[in-house]
Amino acid sequence: GKLPNGRWAAGVPVLLGGGGGGGKSSGIVVGGLKERAHATESRIAKVEDEVADLKKQRSSTGLGDEFEALTEYPLLHISRLGAHFITIHKQKLRKGFTGRRWVFEAIEQWCANDAGEPAMIIRGGPGTGKSTLVAALVELVVPEPRVPFRLRQRILHCHVCSANIAETCGALEFVRELVYALAQHDSIGGIFREALETLDEESKVMLKKLHARQFIDAGTTLDKCVLDPLCRLPPQPTMLLVVDSLDESLHGVEFRNSIAQLLVQRVEQGKLPKWLRLLATSRPKRTLEKPLSDLDRALFLTLGPGAEDDRRRAQNEEDVGAYIVWQLPLLCARGQPMGQQTLGRVLLLDFSVVDFCSTDDAARWACAARWTRLITRATARSVQKKSLGNMLYADKALEALGQGRRLEELPEGLEELYLDFFQRKFPDTTKDDFTKALPILEVLLASPRPPTVDQVYHAVCSAIEPSLF
Repeated sequence: GKLPNGRWAAGVPVLLGGGGGGGKSSGIVVGGLKERAHATESRIAKVEDEVADLKKQRSSTGLGDEFEALTEYPLLHISRLGAHFITIHKQKLRKGFTGRRWVFEAIEQWCANDAGEPAMIIRGGPGTGKSTLVAALVELVVPEPRVPFRLRQRILHCHVCSANIAETCGALEFVRELVYALAQHDSIGGIFREALETLDEESKVMLKKLHARQFIDAGTTLDKCVLDPLCRLPPQPTMLLVVDSLDESLHGVEFRNSIAQLLVQRVEQGKLPKWLRLLATSRPKRTLEKPLSDLDRALFLTLGPGAEDDRRRAQNEEDVGAYIVWQLPLLCARGQPMGQQTLGRVLLLDFSVVDFCSTDDAARWACAARWTRLITRATARSVQKKSLGNMLYADKALEALGQGRRLEELPEGLEELYLDFFQRKFPDTTKDDFTKALPILEVLLASPRPPTVDQVYHAVCSAIEPSLF
């Protein structure tokens, strides 16, 4: 289970399985788990008390049921995350996090600079680790080294856009979630709700329509129900509105109707309070970057091989190497007890040189560990070179090694690696074999959501034989 301090309860499998550690260590683990469970219950009780207090205040407000809704929207209260954040990112976070110290330091320096730009855009191509970086920032994974506590405390709210989940890309839904998040925030929630009480009647009507999910202009609502109240608050320490995958909000909509347009335009026009800054991740998009770069309104930081200078590119490559060195030994641990053949395949070793090992697994693993230390860094350097600075390549390449592939078989670059996987999946096919189905595949790739058979048929009926349906 997940503990309140962000760590996983590693002792639980030992207790359930009855293995390792003995009675004394098990007792220590049980005692520690009880203490943490008590701490979790205390936190939950505190949050419930806060919500109860807010409900008591409802009768003194002019918002009625809408005020209660502000305190009960399904956000992750402690983590300050949008409702879909963990759902979208849970697969990306399963292996933990390491590196990127230089990125966190750059964010810290930017926040500490009172004259800093109102926005920072962390950009990079597919697989460069943008979303995992955000997950580490909000401590859904435990980074190593850990993200400074003061940086996490600066997060006002964290939203993620996903082209596959329409509601995460809707501008009005984004504004609605932001209003509720601010009303529940543990440090400014109270004064923000007080600011909402001072809204004029027109803005209060807008807020009620927002709660009722009626159609209203997202830009006007953002200005009247979010930015204007925030600008009236007393000065606050620098805080961050974090938006992951901002470019995906452009999927299937025009720029002028997107979350990206809402935020870029307000940064461009200087409408954010001085203490609030936008931290966004995105693939390189000229429509996002040009308005901000023309006015020097944003700081850009690039992950991957397209980094701004040699120093940044070197830091990125070091991070990829650190991730590989961190993950490579785990390939052995996942399959233990492993024989000489499996170890040799993973670590690229010829284990005939260690045949003197006893059949005892412990002795074999002690010998393997010595060889692992010698070979890990050399293997890591080879994978790092083939990755071309891409984190996702490193991850997929390590998975392939763990499944029996040899390092020399793996091509360079993420695109070539995916092509290699495809060719291994369909080893006896050629490009001509896909000619008839190509129009269907093109429609599937272009569609923003899974189409029906009828929709595909009507999209390609002039270019394909009906018999294929």
